[in-house]
Amino acid sequence: MDNLKFWLYCNAAFSMTSGLCLLFANQFLQTFLGFQNAEILPSIGINLIIFASCILFIIQYYLKQKNLISLIIFLDVMWVIGSCILIIFQLFALTTKGYWLIGVISLIVGWFAKQQYKYRL
Repeated sequence: MDNLKFWLYCNAAFSMTSGLCLLFANQFLQTFLGFQNAEILPSIGINLIIFASCILFIIQYYLKQKNLISLIIFLDVMWVIGSCILIIFQLFALTTKGYWLIGVISLIVGWFAKQQYKYRL
């Protein structure tokens, strides 16, 4: 269970950090990504902060509930699939650096999903 908690904490920390970056570095990230909608990135950021908070809550109170751990893993996998679709079809005409950043983030989230699946109860 300690390994599972470690990877869930990593996921929560990464999600929280990413969410805060999307909220507070919105202008910079819009330029970096080549994305010109001022509302989308903060909205994603808020959702990531909520997701991270839910993970922390689950770690504290419901770690033994396999279905909640499976839900976290499922959401991580959906993030990876969505990122792949975004990159493959070059959606939103982002910058090359933007697509690379999304790809790297997707690899990190995929790694979290793999590790959480490996150590689930």
